[in-house]
Amino acid sequence: MTTTSIPALKRKAGVLAAANEAAQERRRQNQRLKIDEELTEAALLEVHSEIANEEQILAKEMHIAANDYRAALDEHIEQFRALIDAREALREKADALQKLRVKARAANLSSIPVTDSFGIRVSRDYEHRKLNIRAQTVLSRFW
Repeated sequence: MTTTSIPALKRKAGVLAAANEAAQERRRQNQRLKIDEELTEAALLEVHSEIANEEQILAKEMHIAANDYRAALDEHIEQFRALIDAREALREKADALQKLRVKARAANLSSIPVTDSFGIRVSRDYEHRKLNIRAQTVLSRFW
């Protein structure tokens, strides 16, 4: 058996106790780091979940807005088509009016008296000028 002095054994016991205490402190610190890591992962998962929910809500809102925009656009297109149809109808009426003017000039209907809206007899030139002004006004609105 080896004889070791008591002070050497005490020193060795102190070193071992210090090493044991340091190891326990490292274990505690590792445990705290592990808990912090788990909490961080849980917080990250929660944030990712909230982001996914917000993205879904935004996607739904964008879909609704796109549908509203399409509906408004379709309505405007229909209104525009109605305006185009009305313009075509007015052009046809203007063409018919022009043909009537040509026929009236060709027929030279001077024997039929012309009256204005009050029933007063007016010259044929006056009536033609009035019709021309009205026709030009109507036509200028659409051309």
